[in-house]
Amino acid sequence: MKIGEPERTRLKSIVRSFRGKRVLVIGDLMLDEYVYGRTDRISREAPVLILAYGGNLLMPGGAGNACANLCSLGATAVPVGVVGKDAPGMRLLTLLKDARILTESVVSYGGFETIQKTRILAGGFHCAKQQVIRIDRGRRIGLGGKTEELLLERAVGLVPRVDTILFSDYGYGVVSERLRREILKLARAKKKTVCVDSRFELMRFKGATVATPNETEAGSAAGIVIKDRETLLAAGKRLMRLLDLKSLIITQGSSGMTVFERGRVPVHIPISGSDEIADVTGAGDTVAAAISLSLSCGANVIEASCIATYAGSVVVMKRGTAIVSADELMEAISKGRIGGLSTL
Repeated sequence: MKIGEPERTRLKSIVRSFRGKRVLVIGDLMLDEYVYGRTDRISREAPVLILAYGGNLLMPGGAGNACANLCSLGATAVPVGVVGKDAPGMRLLTLLKDARILTESVVSYGGFETIQKTRILAGGFHCAKQQVIRIDRGRRIGLGGKTEELLLERAVGLVPRVDTILFSDYGYGVVSERLRREILKLARAKKKTVCVDSRFELMRFKGATVATPNETEAGSAAGIVIKDRETLLAAGKRLMRLLDLKSLIITQGSSGMTVFERGRVPVHIPISGSDEIADVTGAGDTVAAAISLSLSCGANVIEASCIATYAGSVVVMKRGTAIVSADELMEAISKGRIGGLSTL
């Protein structure tokens, strides 16, 4: 059954309320690198492209991209994470500071290799560059001892001083079992909203307020292959029950997102704009940031999901690990259109 989209004036009012909000982001900080090259021939040494180097671009990725989106939307992002005492770690800290992200609670640890993802993009002189390969650096490790203690101490100290908490967990070991458990317990005691964006460990976040997995992550966590409406509903209801969530937002790429809310019928929200996207890199970080901020400003989960849909429509039309500004989001809400919400 079709239902009405929230009033745009209401959505804009929520976006204007973003300014001044403080969000604690706990997770895996990454350095994203894009290397651009022009190609017009194949190597004689091997069947590979020859790229003429055209430059590179560095930007925060992972939890760092979530922080960058929060700041671009007018909020204050306070990350708790780890970088190595290496050149990529120093570059990442500089990029975070340049984006007005507070870095006092980021731990520099000599035994940690900074997570870096290098994407090689190639194309002809007049063509858009396409990603041909990605090189990942940084191992998935368990942080223990003094580093874990320091992360926990900093996170615990920040919980009472922020409006909401976002776990941006890519599985590289920063969000340990102890850190996750203690922060969720403290957040409940302090009545803080907790948003979870977890690549591999969603089932360990029982008691969070809201989770924002994509279809693959949701299906994996629920033990259900999502292939149609019935399996989507089954996975969503199972996750809501097992994780004791207030709401669950399963993102579905060009098909939009489906919102599950305790005591209510699930609602499907289509995308806004064209499905001819430029790049989905980092779109999940943008959605999680927009959801977290919207809920901290008093939005209900449908309003928050619509705002996130408009935010996502902006970043997927940009190349690379992109962010959305408050002005861009306001324009998208004014001029864009979501194709019609419906209950499932």
